[in-house]
Amino acid sequence: MICGTGIGTAIAANKVQGIRAATAHDLVGVRGAVENYDAQVLCMGQNVIAAPESWALVDVWLDARHDTAGSYAPKLVEIAAF
Repeated sequence: MICGTGIGTAIAANKVQGIRAATAHDLVGVRGAVENYDAQVLCMGQNVIAAPESWALVDVWLDARHDTAGSYAPKLVEIAAF
């Protein structure tokens, strides 16, 4: 999802039950959102990142997979219970 900063779209998307949206504008954030936190929606800001860089990060997002056995699994259980 795209807006000026990516923050508003993430807040809106996270209102939908079961959705985990993340704002990310770099490789670490994009990979961490999916691999560690099982985020399903990527939000970016058109005023923050240029289109060519954003497309490269979308490719990383689409190739990333959540690590269900990783050290972040207990955190996801806590977040879901919150």
